[in-house]
Amino acid sequence: LNLKMKDNDDEIMLIVALALLIIAGAVVYLTKYFVSTYLSSPNVVNDEEETSLPLLQIFDSQYSKHLSLKRDFNFSDIKWSNVLTLFLNGEKVELVNPDPKSLLSFFIRDEKGLKGTKLGCEEGGCGACTVVLAKNSSDGILNISVNSCLRPLCANDGMAITTIEGIGSVRAGLSEEQSRLVKANGTQCGYCTPGWVTNMYALNTSSGNEGIYPTKREIDTYLDGNICRCTGYKPIVKAFQTFSHSEITSPTPVASSCAGACASPNKCPKKTKEANGCHLGDIEELSTGCCSGATELPNSTGCCGSTTNVIPLDPRNKKLKQFITSFTARPLMFRNPVNHTTWVRPIGLQQLCAVLSHFSQTSNVQLVGGNTSIGVTKYLNGSGPYNTADAYDVFVDINHVPEMLLSSFNAVTRTLTVGAATPINELVAVLQKYAPQTPKTPTGCNSGEVNHHSVFSVTAHHLTKIANTQVRNAGTWAGNLMVFMRYSKFPSDVVIALTTANARLALCNAAGEMSSVDMASFLGISYENFIAQGQVITSLSITEPALSGSSVVVAETFKVAQRTANAHAHVNCGFQFSVAQQKQSAPFCSYARVVIGGVPKKTFIATRTESVLSNAFISSTSLKNALAALELDLAEAGESQAIGNQSFRKSVMQACLYRALLKCYPVLQLPQNLLSAVQPWVKPVSRSTEVFLPPTDDKPVGQPVRKLEAPIQATGEAVYPSDEVVSAQTLHGAMVFSTRCAVTLTGFDFTAALAVGGVVSIFTAQDIPANGINSVADGYPLFVPVGDNVPCVGAALAVVVASTEVAANTAASLVTVIYGETGKLPVVTLSQAIVKESFYHSPPPGKIPGVTLMRAGNPEKALKSSYRRVTGQASAGGQYHFYMETQVAVASVVDGDVINVTCGTQWPAYSQTSIATVLGVQQNKVLVKCPRAGGAFGGKITRGLSVSSAAALCAMKLGKPVRIFNLRTADMNMQSGREGWQVNYEVGFSEEGLITALKYDVYVDAGCASDDAIGGLYMGMNWADNAYFLPNYLATATMCYTNTPPRTSMRAPGVVQSCLFTEMVVERVATELNLPVETVQSRNFITDGEATICGQVITDCTLGTVWDTLMGRSRYQERLAASQLFNSSNQNLWRKKGLAICPVKYGMGWGGGYNAGVKLGVLASDGTVTVSHSGAEIGQGMNTKVAQAVAAALGVPLSTVRITSNTTDNIANAGCTGGSGGSEVTVQAALNACEELNNRLMPYRKDGLNWQAMIASVPCDVSLNAEGWFSPVENPNGQPFQYFVYAACVTEVELDVLSGEMHILASEIVYDCGQSLNPAVDIGQIEGGLMMGLGYFLTEKMEYGDDGSLLSTGTWEYKPPTAQDVPSLLSVTLLRNQFNKDGILGSKAVGEPPNIIANSFYFALRMAIAAARADAGVLGHFSLDVPATVDLRQQACLVSPSRFVMPN
Repeated sequence: LNLKMKDNDDEIMLIVALALLIIAGAVVYLTKYFVSTYLSSPNVVNDEEETSLPLLQIFDSQYSKHLSLKRDFNFSDIKWSNVLTLFLNGEKVELVNPDPKSLLSFFIRDEKGLKGTKLGCEEGGCGACTVVLAKNSSDGILNISVNSCLRPLCANDGMAITTIEGIGSVRAGLSEEQSRLVKANGTQCGYCTPGWVTNMYALNTSSGNEGIYPTKREIDTYLDGNICRCTGYKPIVKAFQTFSHSEITSPTPVASSCAGACASPNKCPKKTKEANGCHLGDIEELSTGCCSGATELPNSTGCCGSTTNVIPLDPRNKKLKQFITSFTARPLMFRNPVNHTTWVRPIGLQQLCAVLSHFSQTSNVQLVGGNTSIGVTKYLNGSGPYNTADAYDVFVDINHVPEMLLSSFNAVTRTLTVGAATPINELVAVLQKYAPQTPKTPTGCNSGEVNHHSVFSVTAHHLTKIANTQVRNAGTWAGNLMVFMRYSKFPSDVVIALTTANARLALCNAAGEMSSVDMASFLGISYENFIAQGQVITSLSITEPALSGSSVVVAETFKVAQRTANAHAHVNCGFQFSVAQQKQSAPFCSYARVVIGGVPKKTFIATRTESVLSNAFISSTSLKNALAALELDLAEAGESQAIGNQSFRKSVMQACLYRALLKCYPVLQLPQNLLSAVQPWVKPVSRSTEVFLPPTDDKPVGQPVRKLEAPIQATGEAVYPSDEVVSAQTLHGAMVFSTRCAVTLTGFDFTAALAVGGVVSIFTAQDIPANGINSVADGYPLFVPVGDNVPCVGAALAVVVASTEVAANTAASLVTVIYGETGKLPVVTLSQAIVKESFYHSPPPGKIPGVTLMRAGNPEKALKSSYRRVTGQASAGGQYHFYMETQVAVASVVDGDVINVTCGTQWPAYSQTSIATVLGVQQNKVLVKCPRAGGAFGGKITRGLSVSSAAALCAMKLGKPVRIFNLRTADMNMQSGREGWQVNYEVGFSEEGLITALKYDVYVDAGCASDDAIGGLYMGMNWADNAYFLPNYLATATMCYTNTPPRTSMRAPGVVQSCLFTEMVVERVATELNLPVETVQSRNFITDGEATICGQVITDCTLGTVWDTLMGRSRYQERLAASQLFNSSNQNLWRKKGLAICPVKYGMGWGGGYNAGVKLGVLASDGTVTVSHSGAEIGQGMNTKVAQAVAAALGVPLSTVRITSNTTDNIANAGCTGGSGGSEVTVQAALNACEELNNRLMPYRKDGLNWQAMIASVPCDVSLNAEGWFSPVENPNGQPFQYFVYAACVTEVELDVLSGEMHILASEIVYDCGQSLNPAVDIGQIEGGLMMGLGYFLTEKMEYGDDGSLLSTGTWEYKPPTAQDVPSLLSVTLLRNQFNKDGILGSKAVGEPPNIIANSFYFALRMAIAAARADAGVLGHFSLDVPATVDLRQQACLVSPSRFVMPN
């Protein structure tokens, strides 16, 4: 500055210059701060003692002034990029203008050909699609598991995706996660396995986890987002628990006698001997138990070696880290002119406002955080039964808006502010970080890990109950709120948690105007008005109330759901009280917050209830007043419209209020009889044991060999029908199914469907060739013809073919089907069918011996002479197979007129016949291939024929390959499952409890076609005596017609139901005589020399041995006494235990349907063996057992045997894989082939000549190929069963009386497996069968609406068990030295019998309920239908507010 100054102005000039420099520096600093904070920084959690709130989130609550955000530019000023950049398995990928609607799963599978990522439900409910997402965070790079089926492709800019292929492979080497899962026998069908591996890999490689290992409990909890339908979960959890802190830091010491890798499992010095053989102990003993050759820990020196304490990191991580840390976000915009959609990614709040201002008036806009809502809203928007996601034109990605990512904590005001784009799990972490530590001294409400005096702690705990790990990793809390705002019936747990916490929300509109709203006001905001104003949520603020003196905050939330984890709430609610606790008197409540969800139409604040509790003592009087006020609040709010029992929901809500008020008391002030109402139940860490006696030789048969396919299943390299590699010309089909029933199909309007981009054609019944027949599965039509009756919702009407799977599914849902009224109301339940006498006349009810009529002795006479006789009724519902891979088929035309079809089927030969029949071609013109299937359980015998036949029809018509891959919702609507049964019984018995006569009148729900259900009826009728001698027996059966999809075989079809009823009868006899159930059971056991109800005389019965062994191993009598003492204790008024032991005698009958063929060939150059067989590998280990048998019979190493795919052109006329006998008969066919080959090679076998040298010496004119066939004789020696399987299970449960929730403490099984072909595989089958039974008896409810629509569809409403539902302790013991002279190689079946003894869950539950009912003053027999879901359990306990007692 050239300024004229006086001499004495020099000092002033210096001061001015310094001031200017300071101002300039401040401007530079503030500019840098603003840029780094609001334009480019990732999540920031400020740990300083005092942190100011983010500038753009401040609002003046005192004066309610709105601040404005200055807009420096318009939408047109933004420089948009159209290039998406991401990392995929270590390689950089750049995509120009990707499709805004494309999901990551389709990009991975279809565009990149990475088929290891599976599709199981496409709604985030099963975990099969899990991938690892790496992104930047304040703590560095964060690895999280996410559902690729929900995540948009465009949302991954600047992030890295790792699929199963990027984790490990057979050629490059398995990762630790893959290796340990393989060695723990953690795979069966293997379809879900990649999802499990990637989920665990994400945990192991997550930020901040290097050198810090999770606990076993944390691992158990983390694995809540994956479903496995095969294994029963225990081997998966066991494998992954080896990554826990205790396993890593305290490895098992090497045995002093171990000299390295064990040459034979039998020579391991570390195995623990028990009376019945080798004991694979708890997880702590995993590395020492070598009886299963597949359970040693990885990186050990052998089965006795120690574990590694290092989790190796992917070497590509350095490259990945460099990409993520150097990434700079820039505005993105992608457009698709075909589907008219736009993706926009602003990088600041100002840009977001500009985007909203530009699009909000002309387009349907969705803000995208995790996009997890698409898995839920399709069940809320009225689009059923197709259940399609909401449609939007513009998607706005908020994941790079810094103002919506920031988190800060003000230590002075104790206020936490969190941005709206924060995923739920990250919000949980921040809340836990700033929550006060739980007091060490008991103050009444801080039991367990949750501090009920901390709003932060309670809020975080409730948020962990939302969905599953993968969903919480991606889904934002604000997105959850928006789903609630749009669909008020959504039972949002975020709403419950934040409203209970009195959170406030900061909002911003398109004009940049800032405002705020508390959660109480948010509940009443109109979605339409909110969107019309261009409003967005930018952040939330929660304040942790300060504690002072005797005044405390008591906070509590509740959630009761169909399943322990990964389930929406039936009831959710929250309470916050400000309480002054008194030493000798009732606490005084000065403030109350009561939030109720699930019970009303919409979550609301119960103001009347709050009013009566505020400024009142928490006493019996206030409880009474609060319950009365609650009644009025609920009446005003209106009843929930969700499916389920409203009486149950209301009762649970009353109980939750009662519990919350009890928590206001210090724990030491509560009487002993009330403690069970407030003490939390903490699930013990999962453990399992397996006990068996290995064979004494080293031959492969009988050894616990891991599944041959396990490595490629763990790496995602196993190819399933849905993974079939197809050409670029391949088209995609989607089935059009009916949305109504009991009406006439009069026509179609395809206009909307044909308008979908990419649609090629639509085929109906009239497109079936003239010489073809519109029939699959014994006369059931492929497509319902126009003019015919539509029998059920879900009946196939047509198939849409398009260029993409998404287009085909979209178009199928848009087909307008025209129906004609018939004046008939649908019959949708079994009880309706019985009342309306909607019966099938073939087979005639009660007339066909062995099918609808079973008689033994003289039941009429015996009933009359019985000491006592009682009557009763029981019912058991249906069950959906929930195979992980839905029905799928890929069809193509080769060589001009040959139709090749790859499909997941249990009966390739029958699929071949069906397809040829529909097309009107010779069967040799159809080739069916089934490499493996992602689960089946009976559901892929006949119910997949419509998909495979439709795909073949489309391929023939269009001359191009066509793939049809059912969406989960479509599959459930079309496929149905297990039959529902109802029985009326009359039983006569002696004074000692012997059953002298039993009569059943059985009704079976067959659906709208009876052919499949006849098989289940036959089995149920012939197996109904279970383990008991019933000398005088009569059963008549009637098959009922309902307007629901045809029922079909499902694991132990009919037998699960009929054996359940017989066990109910036994329990009823015990109850009537006041005898122990186990006494009546054992007194009625069938023994050698006695005849079954079929007239077959029993021999070689091991039931008594099984029973005695289990009674001893489980310490049954000791535990029973302990449970009875627990139930009688005054301290356990609201918590009850139950213990039950249940047996099974399961007949194995071999009929003509078990035809099996095997072809094997020896390669002369190296002596290796290839084997093809006619069976279907569906997870049961058939390939492994066949390979073991071949290796043993030929005398070659197992490693030299390879099993190839099953194809109908290789082996013709084969039977079905099912009924538990598939592996056995296929093994016998393989042995027959080996015998033929061995006889041929006999002249060339010489001492000292090994196999390879011997094969090389065989002349060229001697065939090294052999073929084996086995078709067992039906009814050998005139008997229906070849042999019997005997087993029993003890289960102990604990029941929460007030809510109906239950925990399975332990289950122990003793199983007569004969001489097991493979103990590792067989134990896996036993555990898996038990868990499928658990689902049937407790959680899986199939429910239809009055119009015939399936209400329990998709993973939103249908709940198979998860890893959190299985017994905390599971033990399986194979009975020792039980060679089965009537079985293959001395073995017995394992697939279906475990399903029967799963009824021990049900009967243990009944004991607990009986104890609760006794407390209510009601004794004796009671009815409890199956499945005994949480609502039925709670209602059966007779919970009444009149029994609620307060300390004062």
